Amino acid sequence: MKALLMHRDRDFDMKQSLPWNERALTQDLELDTLLRAMADNDEFLFDVARKAIFSGFQNDVDTILYRQEIVQDCLKNPAVVRDLYVLIVEAIERARKQWWGLSNYPDSLLYSSIELIESSLGTLRKSSFLRSIGLAQLMMQCGMFIGAEAFTAELCPTLLTHYKREEDATMTSGKLDEELARMSEIVDHIEPNSMLLFNESFAATNEREGSEIARQIVCALLEKRIKIFYVTHLYEFAHDFFNRKREDAIFLRAERNADGTRTFRLLEAVQKLWRGTTDGICMRLRER
Repeated sequence: MKALLMHRDRDFDMKQSLPWNERALTQDLELDTLLRAMADNDEFLFDVARKAIFSGFQNDVDTILYRQEIVQDCLKNPAVVRDLYVLIVEAIERARKQWWGLSNYPDSLLYSSIELIESSLGTLRKSSFLRSIGLAQLMMQCGMFIGAEAFTAELCPTLLTHYKREEDATMTSGKLDEELARMSEIVDHIEPNSMLLFNESFAATNEREGSEIARQIVCALLEKRIKIFYVTHLYEFAHDFFNRKREDAIFLRAERNADGTRTFRLLEAVQKLWRGTTDGICMRLRER
């Protein structure tokens, strides 16, 4: 059995810093749900999974393929993996006790503090499809399983999200100003070939103004080779891109049966975009 390493030539760095938008990605993609499922209430595994997920954008193709080989090897030898894990955790716990004595573990205190803060923030209702795209990209780039029969994607240097936020009583400006401020911060950090997920962005104003803001921002991002997924109810914004018949845009609509029941599938909108849809539209845009 191959050595259980995250890299071929070096140890995995548990002290690496998290990306600047870690909190937004965790909230928008509901990453804690995924990480808790992976860790099964194990604090050590939770921390490792969290660091691995956010370090995926530093990986190249060889590292991803190497980790996929490790996963396949682990599936063939589950008992050995569990025994090795027990030994590793026991060694880490002994080292901590020798260093800290009877004091509380800093990792445990930090984890509990983050849990308390995040639980007080509450959760926002998001687009499941958009969240699945972000999670798939994160998981693929760190060499994990993807929740799909097949998945193909390019490597991205970073993943960013711009989701609609609920009203915040502490806000000192309007919702549109808050959205534009977050967009400005994203622009300051984004790199060519990055992926950006928009969920109902710039809908805090009237449709004409929101559509124009969205159009200008998206066009500017496409010129900088940014890959975009945009879920929106802004008809004028989506319809403008649709009428232009851009080769770099794909439009998806939620499928419904004749009796109105959902199939939970997205189909390409190849004929028309109808005003007044309650399902919204997902636009997949990429650089030409």
